[in-house]
Amino acid sequence: MPTLFYDGAPYEYDEKGRLSAMGSGPVAKPYRNNILRNPTLLSQVFNVDLAYLRNSDKTIWSGMKISRADEATPVSNNDHTLRSLDLMLGAGFRGWKLQSKLLRQEDDFSNSNRTGFLNRAYQYGLLTPASFENAQGATLQNGAQRSYSLQADNPIFLLHNYGHFYHREQTNGGLEVEKSWNGFRLSLIQAMEKVHDIAEEGYEAGTAGFPDRAALRRSQDDRSYYLKFDAARERIELLEGAVDLGLRIRYTLADNETVINYLAGDAWKYGRSTHEVHTRTELKHHFNGGIDLILELGNTGYTSNTAAAGQAWLPSASYSSTVSA
Repeated sequence: MPTLFYDGAPYEYDEKGRLSAMGSGPVAKPYRNNILRNPTLLSQVFNVDLAYLRNSDKTIWSGMKISRADEATPVSNNDHTLRSLDLMLGAGFRGWKLQSKLLRQEDDFSNSNRTGFLNRAYQYGLLTPASFENAQGATLQNGAQRSYSLQADNPIFLLHNYGHFYHREQTNGGLEVEKSWNGFRLSLIQAMEKVHDIAEEGYEAGTAGFPDRAALRRSQDDRSYYLKFDAARERIELLEGAVDLGLRIRYTLADNETVINYLAGDAWKYGRSTHEVHTRTELKHHFNGGIDLILELGNTGYTSNTAAAGQAWLPSASYSSTVSA
């Protein structure tokens, strides 16, 4: 490039004029077409924890956390904001333990990268020749895109954000209940999650490969529910303590659903539900000399609306021994 000159004549693609091998204008120098920037992040958190103690044990406890994060991502014109609220309340008394949680979170990005939009902008920034400067303008006087080739994009044109956005809302709730008494233990866990995503991912008219505007608005809703019940008796002494018997039963339910909608009205729906029951019996026989023989018997029942076999039984057995000094 040091052997080339700008002619200084009006030229929409470069304010210094056209490149020429001869002339008295400014000597051509390579342009830098970097769309990256130094990222920054500002995070703010407000947290409160409260507890009521009785005999040095927590009887009632609660917590609240509010946070916000504002981020300028490494790619120019692509900012991110995250807001969240986290609540927790628990209590313990007479062998009972109860705890509930709630999380609410919102995410916002200037652009969605689900289809590789940001990758495309970065790629054309790398491919732009050093003799062309993208920063001099994203469009020409007639409104067309200003780029080094009709088959290429100016990354600044892409990142001007013609209605692009990505928004995500997430809500999680959970409840845990436990009870222990006289060697018995009961546990119940419930959790629910709802996620809503919506994004504008189209391309503006004049984008390389898209002479007409390509609108694409996509939303996705995910819902999931999880339930787990666990009951156990860890140790029942038999034969004057020579044999220990342990019993356990566990049931889990998982239910998930996804619905995707597009601006054109097309919709896609997917749902999956599973049920699982697991039983376990453990027999441990103690012998003189610190030798224990352990026999475990179990069975798992499983049903699903998406598996090739809608239901299954999976028996299991194991035998082991331990020696202690």
